Amino acid sequence: MSRIIKKIIQYSDIILIIFLSIIFLLVNSRMYYPVEQSYAENSRNRNDIILQLNFLRNEIDSCDAAEKMQHVFPEGHFFTHLLYGLTWAELCTQVPVESEIWKKGQKEAYWALGMLDSDYSKNFFYDNLDPPYGAFYVSWRTWFRGMLLKSQPAEKRDSIQSVIFLNDCITLKNAFEKKGIPFIQTYPNATWPADFIIGVAALRLHDNIFEPKFSDAITAWLKECKKRLDPKTGLIPHSVNPNTGYTAEGARGSSQSLILRFLYVIDEDFAKEQYLIFKKLFVKTLFGLPCVREYPINTSGIKDVDSGPVIFGIGASATIVSLGSARTFNDYNLAKSLEQTFETFGLPRRHDSMKKYLFGNLPIGDAFLVWAKVATPNSTTNNKKPYKKTVSWWWRVPFHLLSALILTLLLLPFYFIKRISVNNRVRL
Repeated sequence: MSRIIKKIIQYSDIILIIFLSIIFLLVNSRMYYPVEQSYAENSRNRNDIILQLNFLRNEIDSCDAAEKMQHVFPEGHFFTHLLYGLTWAELCTQVPVESEIWKKGQKEAYWALGMLDSDYSKNFFYDNLDPPYGAFYVSWRTWFRGMLLKSQPAEKRDSIQSVIFLNDCITLKNAFEKKGIPFIQTYPNATWPADFIIGVAALRLHDNIFEPKFSDAITAWLKECKKRLDPKTGLIPHSVNPNTGYTAEGARGSSQSLILRFLYVIDEDFAKEQYLIFKKLFVKTLFGLPCVREYPINTSGIKDVDSGPVIFGIGASATIVSLGSARTFNDYNLAKSLEQTFETFGLPRRHDSMKKYLFGNLPIGDAFLVWAKVATPNSTTNNKKPYKKTVSWWWRVPFHLLSALILTLLLLPFYFIKRISVNNRVRL
């Protein structure tokens, strides 16, 4: 045994070199993780979605993930259940009805919707607003219910949920028409456009599924929205004055990445105009890697609960959620490179039929990522004209070179130590 230990010590430098080299090769190889445009048509990538959903359900059931996330930000409990169920609902729209995945997806989506409908979930919001519980709660819940109904065949569509969905859509329409401005409060005297835009998207979703009832309201909303764009960027602002709907804080990456995914559903042409501006002002590369700024180019700001960590101006939330928007706009070049970047730096791990990122320490991050992955192009015009490429074919090269440099710097001390040791033996 002692001889073995001596041998290990003798060749420890070689062992360490091999170990570090393998780690660096594995990290760099993740940048070639295969990504398809449609998860519905690719069983391997679809299984990737299900593994992530299995992890989230386990965290919710076993580790009180929703409660823990509530301590991270004000909508943590709601978002954890919402994104879990909504991802299942959207996946159900992409797979054959009555398939095993569809059946499980329906069950899980109904469970998550029940959690959102509970009094406990409503307690985090204000019932004295118009609509009751505010734009965030009603808009997201209505969109979720609509996606669940969309995933069901017309002849078997849940009649009770259909009535609730219609009533919630009417409530959202009435709140807009009564207020006369396009953005409704989420909390008392606090209004974020992204919250109510989801509600307007729910109105369009209703008209795509059922007999149209809200086209006039949507047209009126678009007219008022375009009057209140951020004057500095031409984009929908991050927050607005609750009484006028005009900009309080200009466009930010964390909200734009979310807004665009739903704006595409409301009006494709307007959404594409906004997306091009967004890409110009917010999407960039860092060491060749695609990422999204929290604040527009040549501006800066502080991190907050919406942005998550901001490093070198890059917003964590903005970058993750932008994957869903890129997929929605069929910007495959950006979507593919973003996902491969997440597979590299997210340190994914698979075990026990689950997949988690960053050791599962922040389940809400896993929830946003899996929801982003399941997004698919919504276009009915089948316009496949590609967007200008954000990343070039050699986008991985700078990171590979940086990795090689870091590896070299780590190994240089061992080289010099070895050389000094050899020289000492020669002198002796």
